[in-house]
Amino acid sequence: MLKQQLLTPVKRYLEARGFKVESVEGDTVVARGASGTVAVKLFLREPPSELFEALWEAGSSCRDLARFDEVYVAVRVSALSRLVGKKMPIIREVFREYFRVGLLRVDDEGGVDEVIKAPRRTPVSEKIEITPTPRVPPAHQPAYEVPREVAVRKAVEEPATPPVVQQPQVSDERVREETADTGLPDFVKGNPWLAVLSRRGVKP
Repeated sequence: MLKQQLLTPVKRYLEARGFKVESVEGDTVVARGASGTVAVKLFLREPPSELFEALWEAGSSCRDLARFDEVYVAVRVSALSRLVGKKMPIIREVFREYFRVGLLRVDDEGGVDEVIKAPRRTPVSEKIEITPTPRVPPAHQPAYEVPREVAVRKAVEEPATPPVVQQPQVSDERVREETADTGLPDFVKGNPWLAVLSRRGVKP
């Protein structure tokens, strides 16, 4: 029941953006469009008592969806409305900057609002054109030379190494000082990201 309440509005939202839904794999909707691919993870847990922890876990689980250009978590408005005050700004920053995930809010009428815009994970593919250039015979021909076309094709086809998300470097003592009195759950206390966010003006 809860899955259908999220699935139908999310499909309409994706189609309105020009995406075609290709599959629904468990709690994840997969779609493709002219601008790339998108995955939406449906938050299927009934409003838990620890909503902050549950959303944090949902965002963290989206790291497995690295092959998609955009990734979202879709949440019912009835659940999201409980996440107010000091914790929502932290979810907003951590989703966008650390997990690189967007957040969709689905209301009771089936409307979908983009609460957090998903950062694009990979650049839009561009057509690579290779302009041939005249070759000048070398004065000394080596015993073996890799054909230029092979070298260019290899450079184009080899995927670039994806950037590695690194935890911010903050001393343990400073993290303890800046996150000691936040009123947050124990599992996020001492997290270097909270120290970074607190210096950005986000009060947990």
